[in-house]
Amino acid sequence: MVLEGRALRYGHVVWIDHRRVTLTHARRLVDDEVSGFNWGYHGAGPQLLALAILLEVGIDEMRAVKLHRYFARDILQPIPTGTDWRLELDVRTWAYDVERAHDAGLV
Repeated sequence: MVLEGRALRYGHVVWIDHRRVTLTHARRLVDDEVSGFNWGYHGAGPQLLALAILLEVGIDEMRAVKLHRYFARDILQPIPTGTDWRLELDVRTWAYDVERAHDAGLV
């Protein structure tokens, strides 16, 4: 799948395979008062985006909540803040691999 992000002056937009990612579902699962999502740093904005992406690709809520901090750390934090980006990544395979590594005590 293709993930794309655009850093706009008044907020950011992210798509997965040309479908816009929304925060509605992710916001219901976290207590943070984050105004929007972001990337390029360790914080609530990238973590909210990570959760939204995981949910958008069909990962169930419990797994998405468990994995979203890893996704933010591994995938979103390295992207420079304020830049547009494009990644080809099978998010479901990434999630499976991280869970296996976690279960083996490697994460």
